[in-house]
Amino acid sequence: MGIIPGRCYRVVNVKAGKVIDLSGTEGHSITGWQWKGGDNQKWILEQQDGLWIFRNKDKGSFLGIAGIQVEFGTRLAASDFPVQWDIVPEKNDISVYRIFVPRQPCPLNVELGDNGNGRNGTPIQLWGRWPADHQNWRFEEGEIYRFEVLFSE
Repeated sequence: MGIIPGRCYRVVNVKAGKVIDLSGTEGHSITGWQWKGGDNQKWILEQQDGLWIFRNKDKGSFLGIAGIQVEFGTRLAASDFPVQWDIVPEKNDISVYRIFVPRQPCPLNVELGDNGNGRNGTPIQLWGRWPADHQNWRFEEGEIYRFEVLFSE
């Protein structure tokens, strides 16, 4: 079964087993962290124009990109505004997914940095696509949430 809009997920790195974590302290940094069950580790996914938006259950901020440069090594960070992502099943294992920056000439994947270092606090960053599990993610569903007027005009 695929990802369902409006549902809440923990997003788990296939190689290290760490989840995408929004810092509970300063509310901006996005890193890999062991699952603690906090709302800062839960993401509500919605679709917009065929792409995906991740909204943090705790802070209400969005999964975004630090700064304005979109290139290899750019770290992810919380954003006050929705940021669109492309999510596609991995070719060799459709139970896991790759998260991409859309509309880029060279595909930029979301990956757990340092080749999937399993240490808590490892940055989550952008990098070119290559066959490696630290660029693959599992979406494990939790409670069902809906945020209504996010994109109302």
